[in-house]
Amino acid sequence: MTMKRFRVACRLLMAVLVLALIGSPVLAKRAVDKSCEVSGAVRVSVESMSGNIVVTGGGSSVQVRGEVGDDVEGVELECDGGRVEITVLYPDHMKRMNAGNANLEITVPASASVRLEGLSTDQTVKGVNGKVALEAMSGDLVVEGDPEEVRAETLSGDIRISAGAGKVSAEAASGNITILGVSGEVRAETMSGNIELEAGSLDEADLATVAGNVSCRCDLSPGGRLTAEAVSGSVTLDLPDGINASFTLETFNGSIEATIGGKVRRPGKEDRYGPGRSLEFTQGTGEASVDVSVFNGKCIVK
Repeated sequence: MTMKRFRVACRLLMAVLVLALIGSPVLAKRAVDKSCEVSGAVRVSVESMSGNIVVTGGGSSVQVRGEVGDDVEGVELECDGGRVEITVLYPDHMKRMNAGNANLEITVPASASVRLEGLSTDQTVKGVNGKVALEAMSGDLVVEGDPEEVRAETLSGDIRISAGAGKVSAEAASGNITILGVSGEVRAETMSGNIELEAGSLDEADLATVAGNVSCRCDLSPGGRLTAEAVSGSVTLDLPDGINASFTLETFNGSIEATIGGKVRRPGKEDRYGPGRSLEFTQGTGEASVDVSVFNGKCIVK
């Protein structure tokens, strides 16, 4: 190709690119700013297929601010006394496809209960004292503050709960679960991921992972119960030396290390040969119970 023909080809290519850009729609973002007054016990429900939703407790009304993509029809806010529904609307042809993003910051009364549902959404709730429920097919879930109760479920994403809630339930198919500062009852399950729990005195705790490690630092109330399970991973419990509990520790392929209360405890000689190790002992009065089951990994209690 001669230099002249090369220059002509470049000009033609540039012209095609310019026409393609002109013909392609540019998805702009549109601002959202809505509000409504509420009364009585406030219950807020939010539905969005894609994006980032942040709910913050504070004030006496409900405010919705943020931005949505041009491929989103709009944001609908319905208020009836204490019932509030916030829905991100999409064209019919997008409801089964990749939806446009909606990035919203929502302010609600601190006493409100909040429920968020999304397909591919990161969800955060903070400063809310009522019940909190988060559900996502894909996305990270975060709760901060002192809600009455927390339930968080995601198929793919991490869950982080840093709250003084009295009842917490967290489930992830693929993702890590971190729970800090809770008391009362805790349940955490993940198929693939680690579980980290740091809590005060618990009445009941159920922690289970298939592929990952479990780490727990907590105390147990009199009569409290702690159960921890890992199929492929280790379980580490960091408990107060003065805890009053009976312990049952088991691992099929791994070791057991128990040094709680300044005493070193190991499985008996009869358990040292063949697959499987187990150890049972009582610390103090044994009012609470601790059960650990590991298939392939270590069991550590300190």
